[in-house]
Amino acid sequence: MTGATFCSNESAEGGAGVLRQLIDDPKALGALARAALELCHFHPETGEDRRKAPGAREECEAACYACLMSYGNQPDHLQLDRQSVRPLLQRLAGGTVAASPVALPRAEHLAQIRRQCGSDLERSWLDWMDQRDLRLPSRAQFFVEACRTRPDFIYDEHHAAI
Repeated sequence: MTGATFCSNESAEGGAGVLRQLIDDPKALGALARAALELCHFHPETGEDRRKAPGAREECEAACYACLMSYGNQPDHLQLDRQSVRPLLQRLAGGTVAASPVALPRAEHLAQIRRQCGSDLERSWLDWMDQRDLRLPSRAQFFVEACRTRPDFIYDEHHAAI
């Protein structure tokens, strides 16, 4: 892969070690998508169709053994189409990954901490953070006994309070 190396402690390809890397490194998914674009004969930055693998004599219309076809997926060869994955891979190539601070989906977590807010100002701040897709706080209105205070928001993983 160009620009990225993905390692796994598992013997199975695409194991949990790779997933951990995709979560831990915010740019890993973009690098993986650019590598997939290149594998499918597209320029990794512009998406321009290069039409064939480097060194290949024949052009690849939908799929070839240099990109998507393999012995293992022969029953599916007629369904393979590298053109159909290009838009998704291009979007992913420009993206980053940010893990949620909690186990809930982002929308549910936002709704939960909005309900705990003590003012419209706090809710407005959360909305501002959400509109910019910034990391949301872990908790709201949590009493910190050691400090005898209740900050508006807590970021558990950064030991920070707002």
